[in-house]
Amino acid sequence: MDAPFHSPTLLRGRCARNYCIFASWGTSAHVPTPFTSPILYVNKYVDCHDGIIEHTQMMHNFADPMDVLSTPMNVDQTYMNVGWGGVRTSSLPYALEAGNYSNSDNVTTRTKLKYENVNDVDYLDLCKFGEVQMGRAAILDLKRLGGYTTFVDGRLLVNQTLPAISLPCRKPIGSGGNCTSNPSTCMVGSCDRADVLNRGYVRMKLRVKARTHPQCVSYEEKWNDLVMLKCQFHDVGFGHTFPTPESLIPSCAPWAEAGLFNRVTGTGVNIAYLRHWSYLPKDGLMHFAVYSTNKTEAVSIVNSIFDNTRRGNDLAVDILPVRRVLPRGSIRTRPMKLPLDEVPSDYDPSSLYTFTFVYGDGSSVPDDGDARRRVGSTQVGTKTRDFTVFTVNWFGTSIRLSPGSTYVNRGYYFISDLGSVDSTAGALLDKVHAARIDPEDWSPRTVDIYRDGTKFVALAASSSGGTSTNCSSPSAALVCSGTSTPSPGHVPFFYVTCGESRTYLGPDPYHFAPPFGSRFPGHGNITNIVRSYVCDGEDLSVRPTWKLMGFYNSTDADCASLRTATYDGGICPANNTASASSSPTATPTEEKLDPTNAASPSPTATPTRREKLSKAKSSKSPSRKSKRRKSNLDPTRRPSNGPRMRSRKHKTANRPIRE
Repeated sequence: MDAPFHSPTLLRGRCARNYCIFASWGTSAHVPTPFTSPILYVNKYVDCHDGIIEHTQMMHNFADPMDVLSTPMNVDQTYMNVGWGGVRTSSLPYALEAGNYSNSDNVTTRTKLKYENVNDVDYLDLCKFGEVQMGRAAILDLKRLGGYTTFVDGRLLVNQTLPAISLPCRKPIGSGGNCTSNPSTCMVGSCDRADVLNRGYVRMKLRVKARTHPQCVSYEEKWNDLVMLKCQFHDVGFGHTFPTPESLIPSCAPWAEAGLFNRVTGTGVNIAYLRHWSYLPKDGLMHFAVYSTNKTEAVSIVNSIFDNTRRGNDLAVDILPVRRVLPRGSIRTRPMKLPLDEVPSDYDPSSLYTFTFVYGDGSSVPDDGDARRRVGSTQVGTKTRDFTVFTVNWFGTSIRLSPGSTYVNRGYYFISDLGSVDSTAGALLDKVHAARIDPEDWSPRTVDIYRDGTKFVALAASSSGGTSTNCSSPSAALVCSGTSTPSPGHVPFFYVTCGESRTYLGPDPYHFAPPFGSRFPGHGNITNIVRSYVCDGEDLSVRPTWKLMGFYNSTDADCASLRTATYDGGICPANNTASASSSPTATPTEEKLDPTNAASPSPTATPTRREKLSKAKSSKSPSRKSKRRKSNLDPTRRPSNGPRMRSRKHKTANRPIRE
């Protein structure tokens, strides 16, 4: 690909007061795939103040229910990540979760988060994401958890015993252990006592010779901007070694690393990266990086800590598990060993920084659905991401997203000190909800398309639920009407462009894509890759663009007559109705927050009407007056005390979702 491509943004940064809304089409951005995508994503972020963000995610299946290709196998969505994100491991290496248990009466109780006693902390082992997680970090149903996961900065103390770090061994001479002639094959990663005593293996010992220091010198290149050193820490005669991070510290403990210690003084230094225990048999050098960006400083730190110039005996050097240096780039000349030798007298974990995901206790999940929490680290290996992945999976029969239906999930994120996490999260648990919304549950506004010659414009009614528009141009005629949200018998119409002259208005977002052996919502195959990001017949540097114009009846002949029309936002000037812009705004627009309308310092007792989703999502159908109750999802306020939306099986929750 000569030009970058990302899943297209259909609504960019519609912001007002304390919230912003974004909408996108979930087409594959960079991975070759035989699959098409019928999913629209809408994400709304609300600033609830006091460090709390409310995040509402909506996923809409826009495949046409009447299309013969809209089979369950082709288009139904049954597995969703509601929140896929995480934190930077080097900033927030610990994950904590409060317990949750059920007594003999099947009453679920959430326990208080434990962190004050270093010997009793509710921490999770963070193994590599995608692999089997252990203990408390195992993939668990939300009903077995406390409703939230909090990530804590690296100053948290957890008294943990990790496996001893094994030093490499040289093979027996008769088994290829002559490193002078076989430096690349003479070593093994570790050996046991029997290998050394009975089989001729030689284990490396770390030491500094008498009357000298390690004689460290720096590399020309750095590792992640940190200084790489070569230091005299063992005897000659050892060959090539390539240790992995997990050979030093278990991959499930991203808050730990290895440290070198002077056995006499007890002082030490953290190892940021170990490149080689040994490499050339003739030099006895160990190759590693320390937490310094200055070469002179790095050399001085190690040479001074392991200075043995005044002693007539070799100085033994230990390599032990220690707390990782966090944040990266800082220097700790006295690393904290694991298990801990002592706890500082002024240690106060309640003031530590945290970031918390609140996902609820699973009570809004229907009986035939499932919701689970997944967490794991990607920081395994020398060239991997500094990231801890967090997500909640919703799946099962009741969460099947069929054509025309929408899934909504509301959760919360917040930052705070560790001492405030439990109470803040606890107050938000009842605000979390998940539900499926069917086309008839919406209360949209009308969107009309006016045509003037070969050009068109889409105008939305000026108020939520409105049914009329007005175009001031005498030459423009009303051609097609739709709705601003999903509605029965309506599908989204996309305005697609390729290059300077090719345009399309209709329900197929793949209209200009190269042939893939089928048509949307069908799929390609292993030899017919779907490439939504390519304009068929154009240079690869040309990328399509998409605008969502609203939801319309795909069988309406008048709407279909606009297939090749060109969008022109200036057709109806000075109207009191909303018009889609001619191009996405470069930056989010933002209204000033009126103090009289600002979020109150405490949650509102009564739910207010949902703020409109988007004027720019043009479309229309005959208006319907809904007698259902208003939704309790108002993006302009703090988390509500009002009733929580329940699953579709609770008829009292089938409220209209206003556009």
